[in-house]
Parts: sequence; structure tokens; C-alpha cells
Amino acid sequence: MKNFFRKFHILFDKKKRSKHLRHRNMWLSTIRGRQILHNLTKRRPKYISVKNNALPTLEWDTGFLALDKRDSNIDLDPIIHKTERIISDNKHYIDAYVAAHGKNPIETPEDVIKRSNNRVSGKPYMVTLDLEPYYKHVPFIKLALNKEIVSIVSDYLGEIPKINDIRLLHSPNTSMKGGSQYYHYDKDDVKSVKLFFVLSDTDPEVPSLRLISTKKSSEIMEDYGPWKPFFRFSDEYIESQTEPSDIVPLYGKKGDIWLADVCRCLHYGSRPARLPRTVLWVMYLTESRYKFPMRIHGGKKPDLRKHVDWKLSEVEKYMLSGPYI
Repeated sequence: MKNFFRKFHILFDKKKRSKHLRHRNMWLSTIRGRQILHNLTKRRPKYISVKNNALPTLEWDTGFLALDKRDSNIDLDPIIHKTERIISDNKHYIDAYVAAHGKNPIETPEDVIKRSNNRVSGKPYMVTLDLEPYYKHVPFIKLALNKEIVSIVSDYLGEIPKINDIRLLHSPNTSMKGGSQYYHYDKDDVKSVKLFFVLSDTDPEVPSLRLISTKKSSEIMEDYGPWKPFFRFSDEYIESQTEPSDIVPLYGKKGDIWLADVCRCLHYGSRPARLPRTVLWVMYLTESRYKFPMRIHGGKKPDLRKHVDWKLSEVEKYMLSGPYI
């Protein structure tokens, strides 16, 4: 009982809460804990979704959907061309950051980040390029607000989503370092949709991103233990729980779009492959996520409206507002 009150007290002590939960993330380290936290903080959505039967459906039991560029009504070519220019202009920083995590590096990753004026960051196996300087010149936000995509996402979530983040990621796919290269759930929310906009052809034989359907992922977690803390899962454990057909490789041509619930689908990415991978991704979350930030000690609450120089509808303002309103 004494230990229980010690842990409960941490929730109300800001310094201890941040230090303790940043590492343990105890609420979201179990399936039942995530569900309880979501139910405690759930709010009635401000905008309810309306299903559009003319569009593809992101199924609840599947949790992923691939959209071929030819099947979309979105003009993606301007985004592709301008993004290629951004990558080309920052290639020396990207290459330097990758080299800094390799053998016998000339400089540290921190040196590269500082030299690039925080343009690049990321992980040993994945480089993140800051897009904020380009928001007003490249239609990233317009892609995220596209009515066709938002309709599919909101139908899945049951509400109009909030756009939590937009990122450009480059994975050299040359080595195994750990982290999200192993099977895991994202901990941004209890349900989500992440849009992957493919900016380089990916290898159908050795795709760097694989996932398991939400239904099968739930079965695996029930067997693992709904109250048992989880972080990363080994290939051996996943293989013992699945058939080869349960693991879905996501690959495609430049301009294709993938939608996936990375908070309910076990998945991994950026593993060694024949080709590197460059993707733009957009994270759509529910309103409840902003009522009680999922890491408890705080959470990123961006407001993307400041980057828009055109007239927004009320729904678009809501989607870009970040914190709940």
C-alpha cells in the first residue's frame, strides 16, 4: 500500500512526474492502461465524421490502406518535385548525420544538428528533416487537409481528426540499430492514422516497413498480457504468434499513399533493405489526446495555423489548432 501511494504521489509532483514517467511511460506501457486513460479523458468530439461511400474504407479490423497515385484525385506532382528539391538542398546535412552514426565518424550527431541549424535530427537509423521553413512554399499542409484523405481518416476515427505533426523522414536502410526497427506500437494515442506519402520507390522484395493488422495485433497483445508492460517485441516472439501471411509489407512507387493506425497495428520500419526510403508523414490524432497528453508529463501541441496564408474553414482551423479548443 505504501508503494502504491508513492507512485500515486508522483502524478501530482511535476518534477518527479516528468522524470519518472518520461522513462517508464507507465500508463501507456500496457494495453489496458491505454484504454483506461483514453476513457478517462474522452470528450465528445467537436466535429463528427460523415462517411463518404465513394471513397475507399480504412477498416477497423485491418488498420491500414494503400492508395495508388493513379486512384487519387490529388495533384501530388508539385509536392513531389518541391520535396525533391528540399532533399537535394539539404543532402549534405542528411549524409553527414548518417555518417555521424556510422563507423569512425568525423563529427558527432550533435555537431551535425548544430551545424545544420537544427534542420536535421532523428535516430541512428532515420533522419528527420525540419519542414517548418518550407510550410508556406510547399503545400504540405494542403495535402494534410485534403478532403478525400480527411474523409477516410475521420470515418475510421469516428471524428474529424487533429493534425499533430508533419515530418520528412529519410531512412538509409543500411544497418540494425534497435528502437522502432523492432515491432512496436506508437504511443501518441489509443487510435490514430498516420499518412505515409512515398517519395522514393520502395523495394517489394525487401520493404523496410511491415505491419500486422489491428485484429491480429490485438490477439497478440491479449496473449502477451493486457496488463503486462510492453516496449519492443522480438521477431522470434512475433513469429511464434503469427503466420507469414499476417505480416503485411508496405511498399510502392513514388507518389503512393499509405494510411495506417500505428497505435493499434504492431509494426516496424527502417530496417536494412536494398533501397533507402524517403517519406513524408502526417499524424492524425483524436481530440481526446489533447485533453490528457499521452505522455502525462507533457506533449507536443503544435499550432500549424500560423503557417497558413489562405482562408481556412472552421473545421480546418480546428484540425490545425493543436491543443483542444
